[in-house]
Amino acid sequence: MIDRKKIWLPDRKKLRLEWYDYNKSWHYFVTLWIKKRKEIFWEIKNREIILNEYGKIAYKLWKGISNHIPLILINEFIIMPDHIHWILIIKNIPCPGRKSATPSKNILSKAIHWFKSSFTREIRKRNDEFNFSWQRSFFDRIIKNKKHFDETKKYIKNNPKNRKRRKLNEF
Repeated sequence: MIDRKKIWLPDRKKLRLEWYDYNKSWHYFVTLWIKKRKEIFWEIKNREIILNEYGKIAYKLWKGISNHIPLILINEFIIMPDHIHWILIIKNIPCPGRKSATPSKNILSKAIHWFKSSFTREIRKRNDEFNFSWQRSFFDRIIKNKKHFDETKKYIKNNPKNRKRRKLNEF
């Protein structure tokens, strides 16, 4: 029998800032990647970007995230072939007798977990044979100010055009 305590495993890079309170009411730029960057959400047909079945599922779940996690608002969102970008807003609603309404668990991670697991469950219901998985964790950036917010929003909006331009140049 292998003694797991004696096996050395390398430390994984921590993706969240240890000192930052991710329950804080703020704006966050989040990117979720498909494992191995498999392109599953949309394709280009006749020079147009078309969401496929999986892209439509992701879009439906995005639209409903505030129904499942009421402290989350979505400001901007784009589905790319192999990843998703969004500006996610955590709102903090004060409650009488409590310092905040935000739960003690990291609400940002909770929202991402809900989205990823709901999407995975939905596509596996439709296609048991589809070998799908998300890249571990997610990329996030705390949006610092109005200028950073505007630049991030512009980046998200232009991402499909830039991707389409690159893809069409490959042919």
